[in-house]
Amino acid sequence: MATVNFSVPDDIRQEFNQLFEKENKSAILTRLMQQAIEEKKQQQRRQLAIDKILQLRATQAPVSAHSLRLMYFFAFSTSTRAGSQSPDWEPRNEAPASVIEFPSLSLGISEIITPIPIK
Repeated sequence: MATVNFSVPDDIRQEFNQLFEKENKSAILTRLMQQAIEEKKQQQRRQLAIDKILQLRATQAPVSAHSLRLMYFFAFSTSTRAGSQSPDWEPRNEAPASVIEFPSLSLGISEIITPIPIK
């Protein structure tokens, strides 16, 4: 176990000691440090995702909004799911594919973006 020394303004230290008087302050500071580490890692992952998207965007030919609507329509409205009365173009409960491929557009960023279920 390591000992960490750092300076904190007196008013912050006093309020912290007052609010957490009967708690294990080392455990609280450890938890705060772990949260800070996770937040920093998340920021780095976001920046990597942004950089990759911008890099892909720089190499892709422009696609009109109309073309995107058509590609989306054809990707999600081709059939009715088995056992369902609703066509595929209605909102789904499962996430779309993590890699979307269209004839003029390919976003292969599945290694950095995890699909989130649509509710």
